[in-house]
Amino acid sequence: MNKPGNKTKSEWSFSLALAACFVAGVLLVVSRHEMWRDEVAPWMIAKYTSSLRELFANARYEGHPIPWYLVLYVITRFTTAPEAMQYVNVMFSASMVVLVARCSPFSRWFKVLFTFGFYPFYQYAVTSRGYALCTLMLFAMCALYPLRKTRLPVVALLMAVMANTDVYGWFYCVGFSVGIIVQWFLDRRNGKPWKASAPEFIACAALVLAGMVYSVKACAPPADGGWYTQWYVTFSWDRLWKVLCSFAFDFNFGWLIIYVVPTLALLGWFTLSIRRKPAAMVTWVSFVVAIAVFYYTKFLPLPWNKGMVLMFIVACLWLSREEKELEPQFPKQESILDRVTPESFVRVFAWVLALYVLYGGKWIAQDLMHPYSTAKMAADFIKRQSLENSLIVGDPDFVTQSVSGYLDKPIYYTASRSMGRYVIWNNKRRWPRSDSMDQIAALRAKTSGRMIYIANRDTLPVDRPGFRATLLSQMPPSVMKDERLWIYEIDPAPGGAAAQPGHGR
Repeated sequence: MNKPGNKTKSEWSFSLALAACFVAGVLLVVSRHEMWRDEVAPWMIAKYTSSLRELFANARYEGHPIPWYLVLYVITRFTTAPEAMQYVNVMFSASMVVLVARCSPFSRWFKVLFTFGFYPFYQYAVTSRGYALCTLMLFAMCALYPLRKTRLPVVALLMAVMANTDVYGWFYCVGFSVGIIVQWFLDRRNGKPWKASAPEFIACAALVLAGMVYSVKACAPPADGGWYTQWYVTFSWDRLWKVLCSFAFDFNFGWLIIYVVPTLALLGWFTLSIRRKPAAMVTWVSFVVAIAVFYYTKFLPLPWNKGMVLMFIVACLWLSREEKELEPQFPKQESILDRVTPESFVRVFAWVLALYVLYGGKWIAQDLMHPYSTAKMAADFIKRQSLENSLIVGDPDFVTQSVSGYLDKPIYYTASRSMGRYVIWNNKRRWPRSDSMDQIAALRAKTSGRMIYIANRDTLPVDRPGFRATLLSQMPPSVMKDERLWIYEIDPAPGGAAAQPGHGR
């Protein structure tokens, strides 16, 4: 018979081996991954910010909490290489894998499928954003959840931090907060009080609330903000349908409606499966209600956001597997619902995770065979041709800002009619603009040196006097289709002319 010490050693060996395989695989893909705008923009904000006060002010336009920007701010004090961000992100992801592998109650096969799925392995580890930090805090919360009855201040502090890692971290905090409050009152009523007294519980609740309020303040756009400032408060069947579609597991194959009904059925199954696990049930339902309201009134998720719901399903499964089942008050005959248990759901959910492993493989293959973004390639071309000292114009700004980052110099953005490095999402910028070509003509007339125009389209509306555009280079097709760039040189001309082929490749 295995001794407890041997079992612990075996679990640690498995966890570290799984994490090592994870890191090796991620680093292989990272070495071939060209970062896109959502990765480079936060790096640029941190790099070109001279103080923490300025960092907090500029990050507010992004609509994200501050911790990821703080991490990047620290990194950029030591290096100017954006690749450093990728390695730090891999470290966060690997730590999350170790937590899940060592502390979660799932089978080893489940842990392997989860680890190498599309979201943990590719979307949140290969691409460098704040999601890895958020999921690390989520599963750290699951690991520390058993301490809520004895070390509530520690749990409350972690929840306050989690609420500030990402917008989804805020909604994770909502779910955990409601679940803990309900369980605290139920345990007191049933004569099972926690170590935390009522005043201490109120103080912990105030700490969590303060963290959540600060997160909202950090994400709320400034008075001159120009990014997602609208709210949807009137009822619309179309909007409601879009919210339901937002919960669908999407494998980017066929119409989205194909995934909606099976996903909603699966989520209903999951909710029924944890009906006798009150803490997990309340935590899950609170999260779903809160995020659904957010989807309807503010922001419909993008494909990479959807994985954050899947992460919370895994977290609530974790809680349910460790929570004692609530016994029915009166004995009754066995029904079909009695077979709907967390264990039965895990068996089905493992197939979803297996599909995500295959889906992740598709994205990895694309990333290895094609550039994810061509921004770095465009910057390298400009350097090879000794064009970095030219006046460089970028359209649109949110795509071409990455070129500015790799060139380490400001460029002109027609959306804001100004020179800059990263996009400031205020109400002074406007895209698309009808006067972009007029701006180029005016700039060409005032510029004595060479002028370069970078765009993510292969044709230019240049039928106007004052300049002509010569194609210098076109980048190859990219995984992110709108990040394939074309580089033109703008020359004075007595009349307009169509874009002419040059010596580009």
